[in-house]
Amino acid sequence: MSKWKKKTDPVVLTVNSSEAGKEDLAYISGEAFKALSEMARIYSSVRDKSIKMKINELMRITDKIAQDAVDDPTDIPQIKRFFNYYLPTTIKLLNAYDRMSSQGIDGENIDKSLNSIDEMLDKAIIAYKKRLDTLFANQALDIETDIAVMNTLLEREGLTDINDFT
Repeated sequence: MSKWKKKTDPVVLTVNSSEAGKEDLAYISGEAFKALSEMARIYSSVRDKSIKMKINELMRITDKIAQDAVDDPTDIPQIKRFFNYYLPTTIKLLNAYDRMSSQGIDGENIDKSLNSIDEMLDKAIIAYKKRLDTLFANQALDIETDIAVMNTLLEREGLTDINDFT
């Protein structure tokens, strides 16, 4: 279940940020709700289990990306790009898949388009995961820096020799 509220519901912001930051968070929250709602609608309409699994994975990653805007407002510019292009294009293709697959007939053009969209969903899942991973780059660097400093301090104070306790 998504954490995002309807656009008409009050948006609860848990960060202290500027008015512009709050507007960005409200925008991302609203877009996340619309996107996840539309993907859920398509999920319930599509019959192919493989496609359903892919939609579910896209929804899961999208929700995590949107949540990162709250957790780390410095990522908002990257997240807005994701919500302004990648997500709407993915939803457009999912809607096309839904329309074509519901026709109940086989045809060269329909089959080719359905296969192309199916393959694109695999690529989209990989790309969404990479986007989510890049959002954590600053945090990973901070962690590595903290570890390096801690190791240096421990060594400097002679607290790293594990043989002292055996």
